[in-house]
Amino acid sequence: MRKMVLLGIVALIVVAASTAGCTSNVQTETTQPKTVTIGALVPLTGSSASIGAHVNSTIRIAEADVNDYLAATNASIRVQLVVKDTGMTPEGALAAMQALHAEGVTAVVGPYSSSAVKAVAPYANENGMVLISYGSTVPSLEVPRENVFRVVPDDNNQGPAIATVMRERGVKLLIPFVRDDVYGNGLANATRTAFGQQGGVVTEGTRFAVNTTNFTSALDVVRPQLTEATAEYGLGSVGVLVVGYEGDTVPMLIAAGADPQWSAARWWGVEATPINAILANVTATESAARLNYTSAQQAEGQGERYDRLTQNASVQRTIQTSDGAFAYDAVWIMARALAETNAGNSTALREAIPRVASSYTGITGNTTLNAVGDRTYANYDFWTIRSQNGTYVRVKTAQFRTDPLSGISVVQLPSMTTVVVR
Repeated sequence: MRKMVLLGIVALIVVAASTAGCTSNVQTETTQPKTVTIGALVPLTGSSASIGAHVNSTIRIAEADVNDYLAATNASIRVQLVVKDTGMTPEGALAAMQALHAEGVTAVVGPYSSSAVKAVAPYANENGMVLISYGSTVPSLEVPRENVFRVVPDDNNQGPAIATVMRERGVKLLIPFVRDDVYGNGLANATRTAFGQQGGVVTEGTRFAVNTTNFTSALDVVRPQLTEATAEYGLGSVGVLVVGYEGDTVPMLIAAGADPQWSAARWWGVEATPINAILANVTATESAARLNYTSAQQAEGQGERYDRLTQNASVQRTIQTSDGAFAYDAVWIMARALAETNAGNSTALREAIPRVASSYTGITGNTTLNAVGDRTYANYDFWTIRSQNGTYVRVKTAQFRTDPLSGISVVQLPSMTTVVVR
C-alpha cells in the first residue's frame, strides 16, 4: 500500500511538471477568457476625417464579430478596441501611439497614412508594439519596420495600374499634380516610371504643400504645361494626375472646374481620395464631371460579411470607403493572431500575423502578405464621375486584378479587352 501511495504521488508530480509553463488558446470550463486591448489609430479629425469616421464605424463592428468568433471557438481571449485620434498628422499619430503604450497596449491597428506609419514605426520597434496599417501604401517607408504590417498593397502596384489604364484610354502626356509628402511623391514616382516605360511622356507638373487650401496658384504653375501639351498632343490626349487626400482633391477640383481651360485634359485621381467623398460635395462633383475625373480605388469588398457591414446603420451614416473594409480585416487578423499566441509577447505576435493573414480570407479578399509584410495581391477599380439624367453617379470604367494563382495582373476595360500587365 505504501508503494502504491508513493507511486501515485510521483505520478501527480510528473503530470504537474509536464503541464507547468504550457499554455493553451482554448478556454476551459473553469477559466474565464481574458480581455486583450487592441489599439486603433484613426484620423477622426484633419484632412481625412471622413475616412476616419468610416474606419471607426467598421472596426466597431469588427470588434463585435471577432468576439462572437472567439466565443464560438472557445478561445482564451476576447478583445476590446481603444481608439485614438491621429489628427491626420505624423505628430498626432506618434502622440496617440505613446498614449497607447502608456496604457499597456502592444497590438495596434493603424495608422492610416504612410507619413504617420513612418513616424510611429521606430517607436513601435523600440517598445515592442506591433502594427497592422489599413491605409499606408508608400513602397518604402525608409525606417525599420520589423513590427509593421500593411493589409493594403503598396503603390508599386497602384502606379502601374493607373499608368496602364491611362495609356489604354489614349493618354499620351501626363501632368502630375502632387501632394509634397512621402505618400504623394512615392505614388507619383511609381506612376511616372510606369507611364514612361509604356511610351508615355511626363512633364514636370507641380507639387503643393501639405497644408494647401487655395489651389489657384498651384494650378497656375501647370497652366503653361497644359497649353503646350494640348497644342502638341491634341485634346483628350493629356492627363492630369492628382495625388492627394480628400482634403486636397476636393478643393482642387472645385478650383479647376471653374476654369474651362482645364477641361482640355482628362483628370485622374488616386485611392487616397474616396470617390464617394467627392460625390458628397455637390460643387466638387459638378467639377469632376466636367473634368472627366476618373479615380483608382481599392477594389470593393465581397461576401456575406461585407454585405452585412455595408448595411449596418452606423456604417451607412458615414462616407463609404475601401479603407473601412481594410481596417475591418486588420482587426480580424490582429485578433486571431492574439488568440493563436494567447496574447503573448510582441515577438510571438509578429511571427503569427503573416501565418494568420495567409490563411484568412477577408471581406477584401486574399490577405496574404509578402516578405516585407505588405499585402501581396493588388485589386483596383476605376470609377468615373458622370452625369446621367440630371444625376451625378460613379461609373466603373476599368478593373485591375492580380490572380493569386499565377501572380499575373490584368486590366479589363468595358469593351472586355484584357491587357496583361505582368
